[in-house]
Amino acid sequence: MITKSDTDVQKVLSFFAKQGVDVAFLVPTETGFRKSIMDATGHVRSFLRRNNIHDYSVQGKGQTNKISIETFFVEEQKLIESVASLYRPETKNGDPRIWFKGLKKYCSPNNLLALVIDEGSIYVFNMSLEKIRTSIGLLLGEQTGVSMYEHVDQATLYERETSGNLLFLRDRSGLGIGHDIIQKITHETNQIAEELLAKLRGICKMGYVPSVTAGDTGVGMTLENLLGIHPNSSKNPDYKGIEIKAARQIKQRQNRVNLFSQIPDWSKSPLSAIQLLDTFGYEIDGRQQLYCTIMANKPNPQSLYFSVDDDFDALYGMGSIDNSAKKLVHWDFETLRKRLDSKHKETFWVKAKSMVGSGVETFHYEKIVHTKKPNSALFPTLVDSGIITMDFTLSKQNNRVRDHGYLFKIKPNNISMLFPEPVTYDLKK
Repeated sequence: MITKSDTDVQKVLSFFAKQGVDVAFLVPTETGFRKSIMDATGHVRSFLRRNNIHDYSVQGKGQTNKISIETFFVEEQKLIESVASLYRPETKNGDPRIWFKGLKKYCSPNNLLALVIDEGSIYVFNMSLEKIRTSIGLLLGEQTGVSMYEHVDQATLYERETSGNLLFLRDRSGLGIGHDIIQKITHETNQIAEELLAKLRGICKMGYVPSVTAGDTGVGMTLENLLGIHPNSSKNPDYKGIEIKAARQIKQRQNRVNLFSQIPDWSKSPLSAIQLLDTFGYEIDGRQQLYCTIMANKPNPQSLYFSVDDDFDALYGMGSIDNSAKKLVHWDFETLRKRLDSKHKETFWVKAKSMVGSGVETFHYEKIVHTKKPNSALFPTLVDSGIITMDFTLSKQNNRVRDHGYLFKIKPNNISMLFPEPVTYDLKK
């Protein structure tokens, strides 16, 4: 349990966040340490999954299904080779487990272990050891003043951060191999973001550009066209692992932006898509359709709304049938969290001013909000509070259902609730 850590988790997390490095934490308990076993918590499982290391949800039980991942314990000036064992036991409902070969020689119970991924390998940092923290450029302390840093070479330069007694070394003095690993990951991540940012600054300098298509999708399709991204139906991020979401910047109101589309689990849903249309749809110009927004605990004009089931980690689309509330469609939150993690590992939310002249809409792309690593564990809470909503986009022609997705959306001013430490860029500057 992270709460049993002997080191301040928040300050360590802040350090990795400022480096732009994805991280997960483990804290071996006394019992787990003795038995050489640790629970792979939801936080760790999500981390391994979004980094394409392992997905416990598709792993069978027992030793025959155990997998091993190359691992290194990070010392000051060297790496110690290890192996991570990821498995689900036959007993205790197959609760996911993780253990590292030789861990007992590297740490003690209640130490804070930080896990990072590089090129398919796991690197373990014992953040409870001052020598490891110092070697990567992080110093923690409860006091202020120079005396607490006397163990460091006095020639080393520091810069105090606003987070309190948290210091980052700004030169190479006293830094070790762990610093090099973090900087390598940071460089690889930042290089692509900087490349995309430079292209978007160039597009901004073009001023207003004509839309490549009419309608709501114009703002996104035009930007993708300018970036040389061909239209496709792929669920993968748009630009070398970075998702791009473009939206119009409209005064007085905020258009919701799409997070992702995810069909319900029809095998668990009482109604099919065509039954939804037949029951709750309406006719326009001879076409049966259902275009509407639903949110938690507040029925829309079609009597549709969300209900969150914490016990079963499920989301239900509800509706009134014969004056009685009925479950209509079903999503597993685990599926929704996976979609969020895979779609928005890193995202540029691009804002554009819109102007119409001579019947043609034009866009000036001016601002970006840059996010990384969503707090996917908060997804159910944000749905339940009405912050995340969903749009049905169903219609029927010739007795066949057509849809443009089951679109989960959020308002731009709420993005910071789902994504930690968003960064805003003004492309005009």
